[in-house]
Amino acid sequence: MKLNFLFLTKFLVACFLAFCAFGFVACSDDDDGPSVDSKVVGTWIDEDGYEMTLNSNGTYSYADKGGVVFQSGTFSASGGKLTITSGGRLETMSYRVEGNNLILSATYDGQTYESVHRRK
Repeated sequence: MKLNFLFLTKFLVACFLAFCAFGFVACSDDDDGPSVDSKVVGTWIDEDGYEMTLNSNGTYSYADKGGVVFQSGTFSASGGKLTITSGGRLETMSYRVEGNNLILSATYDGQTYESVHRRK
């Protein structure tokens, strides 16, 4: 009887350890990154000559007319909503792509602002 109890105990411990191991594998970080609408990927230039580069991996940068990057961070874009995160600040705006133009719309203090960026 002791042999069966010892075998059963070892078997249950082995099953428990196997369950834990599979649980850790199943909980691995398989995040594919932010959602990025492929239509917004690229470099866009606004009316003032500033460049906004949106990369397929969800990173972005803003550069001045001389090409000096003054802001960078991450973004996601899907369903007409563009969310930018930089320096702990989060900003969400609407977007649409019309031909070679990326049109961004944001509302501040009840006023809606729209900016047009052309594809570089």
